[in-house]
Amino acid sequence: MRPAKILVLHNRYQQAGGEDGVYAHEVQLLRRNGHQVIEYLENNEGLDETNAFRSGLAAIWSCDTTARLRKVLHQERPDIAHFHNTFARISPAAYYACRQAGVPVVQTLHNFRIGCLNAFCMTEGNLCERCLPHLIPVAGIVKGCYRGSSVTSAGMAAITITHKILGTYRKQVDAYIALTEFARRVHLRAGVPADKTFVKPNFIDHRAEPPSDRQRYALFASRLCPEKGVLTMLQAWKQNGLDITLKIAGDGPSAPEVAEAAAQYPNIEWLGSRSQDQVMELMRHARFLVMPSLGYENFPLCLVEAFSAGLPCLASGHGAMQEIVDDGLTGLHFQTGDAADLAAKARWMAAHPAECQQMGLAARERFSERYTPERNYQILTKIYDSAMSNFRISRSCERRPALTDGFKACSYEDL
Repeated sequence: MRPAKILVLHNRYQQAGGEDGVYAHEVQLLRRNGHQVIEYLENNEGLDETNAFRSGLAAIWSCDTTARLRKVLHQERPDIAHFHNTFARISPAAYYACRQAGVPVVQTLHNFRIGCLNAFCMTEGNLCERCLPHLIPVAGIVKGCYRGSSVTSAGMAAITITHKILGTYRKQVDAYIALTEFARRVHLRAGVPADKTFVKPNFIDHRAEPPSDRQRYALFASRLCPEKGVLTMLQAWKQNGLDITLKIAGDGPSAPEVAEAAAQYPNIEWLGSRSQDQVMELMRHARFLVMPSLGYENFPLCLVEAFSAGLPCLASGHGAMQEIVDDGLTGLHFQTGDAADLAAKARWMAAHPAECQQMGLAARERFSERYTPERNYQILTKIYDSAMSNFRISRSCERRPALTDGFKACSYEDL
């Protein structure tokens, strides 16, 4: 049954990011297709940093949010609830409020927080999956993987430990959305139920204008921070004398290093923050996009934007990027963190404009096949159908009386 009224919930971070964009795109998509959408938003601005213990308890189980949400559920009576981010103000307690109100729950997995304390499977600059299969992420706590502190890491671990013990992730969510097959496999290692986890990529609402005259520059358009591989990219351009300009659009913690490199090397240009329209225009004229991320990207929107602009991508050859960018067809892979290999692949792409153009055409075709709003809506509604079916089955089992003739009562885990 097609859900007519959908409650969409999202907890914004203190700094806006890709999750906020995905949330907004999906709300618009649902409304364009005739659904009534009720938005429930929280914001991490103003968290009580003077009382970390109180804030930590609320991140585990927010009584305030649950009380507000119960009123919304009673007044609006949605057919389904779709969660994007619950950290930190909403908390997983909101799933219980939905279930008590008879509302199926869908959760999009935008990051790896269920299994990893810092949510992107990295520690000390290296990829790490040590904590994924464990109830208690001892390694992440000892290393202080959340904000560099063992104490705050232990507080973060308390969220997932509590809800794994309660069975929240197994019992209270009726469907999970992973953004790639790779991300799905990672989440399954962290304990997300396989039979409830579906794959739906991100998409963009707009399509770029047809690619224009390609100029001799490569483009990086993302947040400037170490896990995005910014320092590896700068090293590739500084040490190898690449004769194709690197234009960098973005801001963030690594901005001082970028500014210094741009001041010293004529083949590096820092543009600062740019609007989405400005980035799309840069993509229309670039030779290729650079995605040198060290960590597991879940599904970077800039890749979809690049594909829509017919722009091939030079990406780290691991994780979701390895899956999204087809090596030799829609771009090239390079060895993650290897500045020399990145430089060699960038030099090849600069010297082979015809081959790059063919990759760009393939990327634009891939966008039309997989990343349009129309295709995304088809996948999303099928996931909603599955969630509603799972919910009906689980509620039916919950209502069955216990059997006393030697057989055990049915539970959802037995299905």
